[in-house]
Amino acid sequence: MFLPMHIPMSTSSSYSEAVSPSTTTPPVLRLPTELINRIFLFIAAHYRVTDEYLHAPPCLFLTHICRRWRTVALDCQELWSTRLPRSSPRWTDLCLSRAPTIPLDAAIEYEFMDTDAAYHQNAWTVLSQWSRIRSLRVHALYQATFFGVEASAVTMLNSLLEALSGRNTELEQLELSYQTQSTPPSWFGFELPQVCAGEQPPKLRDLQLTNLALPSATPSLLFTASLCSLKLYETKAWTDVNAMIQCLQATPMLQTLEYIFSEYYNDRRWAFDFQPSRQYHERCVHLPHLEHLKLGCFWIHTITIFKYIAAPSRCNVDIFQAQNWASVKGQLNDDTVTTHAHAAREAFTQHFAAAIAQEETFDFVRPSRCAISAKSISGHSNSETRLLPSTFDLRLSDAGAWETGLSVVTAMLAQLPVFAGTQHITFSRRLYTSNLRAFDVFTNVRKMTFYDRNELWEVASILRSKGDTFLPVLEDVVLAEGHFVESDANRMYDFAKALRDAYVKSACKPRLCVPGKHISREILDELRSLVGPQRLVN
Repeated sequence: MFLPMHIPMSTSSSYSEAVSPSTTTPPVLRLPTELINRIFLFIAAHYRVTDEYLHAPPCLFLTHICRRWRTVALDCQELWSTRLPRSSPRWTDLCLSRAPTIPLDAAIEYEFMDTDAAYHQNAWTVLSQWSRIRSLRVHALYQATFFGVEASAVTMLNSLLEALSGRNTELEQLELSYQTQSTPPSWFGFELPQVCAGEQPPKLRDLQLTNLALPSATPSLLFTASLCSLKLYETKAWTDVNAMIQCLQATPMLQTLEYIFSEYYNDRRWAFDFQPSRQYHERCVHLPHLEHLKLGCFWIHTITIFKYIAAPSRCNVDIFQAQNWASVKGQLNDDTVTTHAHAAREAFTQHFAAAIAQEETFDFVRPSRCAISAKSISGHSNSETRLLPSTFDLRLSDAGAWETGLSVVTAMLAQLPVFAGTQHITFSRRLYTSNLRAFDVFTNVRKMTFYDRNELWEVASILRSKGDTFLPVLEDVVLAEGHFVESDANRMYDFAKALRDAYVKSACKPRLCVPGKHISREILDELRSLVGPQRLVN
């Protein structure tokens, strides 16, 4: 919202007393109190520039324009209850005094680690109000060596965690991030004690933990039935599959789940035992509201988590391999790798079972040697009832000679109609050279898009050897804009000839779509002469 430029910036009594309903009073100064409160709260949440001299809240420049606005602001407790502590002890105390009875929103930043700074004490002042903190974000940064963390830092960080052990029935959002600076990178995993006096916070909706270790005896009380978002980064949340299942079964309302352990993957202390559960069956963790699932660690761990989760097929999935398989080569035998590869294929088959039954397919699939990405285009008439997500990503590190592991991707392409039935794909030279039959499953492709100029040579060669059997119903070939320039002319000419000759006896006459922005008219004219005037689109 923009305020009229003619509003005076004075707080003098003469001006304040003049603010009364009249034709001379600017309309903005006659706004209802409720609306003024909303404006103040919006400014407090979005205006990031602070007063470097007074260290006052950022909304002060607006709330103190006149006496009435100042009075409204002082009566609005919510305005003073957010973004605590302030960098000034005076303003920290003042904000707390002006919000004596409502929940608080606190953010403890990296400056907390400097015990000599005023901010350190301000943070403790706010944490002393733990029982009524509604939202708490803690970002702590500490130095470490190969041998561990300095004793003073350990004491401080543990005391910070212990401050959360008191009772709190107001807590809705909790983010604890313990960032490590160490050479070489290592994981220290501070153990998070039971919080909230051993009681589950009944209102907790969002939980994000970084570089921590949860108690191993029982599922943390932070895994509540009210939880909607759970993000675990570099955090040891469970020791084995049974513990993982118990933790996630306690959170049936989850809409977002992220479990990522990518930064310290060489430290095996974080890894949980991925042996199958004898107590629970696969897909026993029912998360009917899950919309976003992101898993990133060693591939067997991600697949293990995924196969025990029963989420809607519309859930957006992002699974990536955070550790190169080569670094654990020799630790797993081929039978183990093959078993988990087949488990992955079965897990995704079950996950997409409803969509497969309805014969739904992704609108766009991008396969590669060790990854597959897919999208559903929004805006379709049946987009609200579709059973497929808007995005799906599975990215595994290149395992080199581990061909059995790479079969995770190719098996999915071969077995799952949601991918194989797509009408739009990209070409992957690395996938094709590793498996010459990898693209045989794509029998319904109408459109192929190229993003790599070097792949034109490869597909031209395939078309010469296989003809129209390579993609029998192809209608359009698209050279993505920004990926091809005039120096690629010879590649484009060679491809155009191969495309023309491959479908010369076919009922299909694929069009060649070339962006004209970076391609000269001369090149476009030559391409048009090669494929025919009706088959070049630019």
